[in-house]
Amino acid sequence: MNMEATDPSGWSVSEWISVSGILSALALWLWHKPIKKMRNMWSAPDKIANIDAKLDTIISSLSLVMSMTQNTWKVMDRPLWQADAQGKTIHTNKFMLKILYRQESEMLGNGWINSVHEDDRDRVSDAWESAIEDKTNFFLHYKMVNASGEAIPVIGEAFKLTNPSGDVLGYMGCLTLIDA
Repeated sequence: MNMEATDPSGWSVSEWISVSGILSALALWLWHKPIKKMRNMWSAPDKIANIDAKLDTIISSLSLVMSMTQNTWKVMDRPLWQADAQGKTIHTNKFMLKILYRQESEMLGNGWINSVHEDDRDRVSDAWESAIEDKTNFFLHYKMVNASGEAIPVIGEAFKLTNPSGDVLGYMGCLTLIDA
């Protein structure tokens, strides 16, 4: 007598057991794979918290540096200014405004050129535009004029501010006052 039972499909019990074993193994594999993914998701908050802590530290450090820089600008006894990558002035320190008897609003954008002596204005403007176009530092001897019309001989310098890729983000400039 044949010990193997058969079902109406004609498959033997051992064939069904083999197929069900394969299906069970496949089901277990599929079942455990999502569990691993869920374990990774459950452990991700620790990783995210660690990233958040690092970002908070970086942001805090940058805020401190920015605050120190702004306060340093305020107390420097040298005329300083900052321009964007297009060469437009975005900030001048109080000392620069004090020696020129100007308001910062007069110096912003391209307004600073009005404080350059008219004899030097075209030369300074051309040299500044060339530095911006060529993405180079700027160095030039010329005269500024304060609001009361007094000529002030200066050496104007501007240094590129770049990112790690070398792209120019803006310029930091200073004036050196020259004794007449």
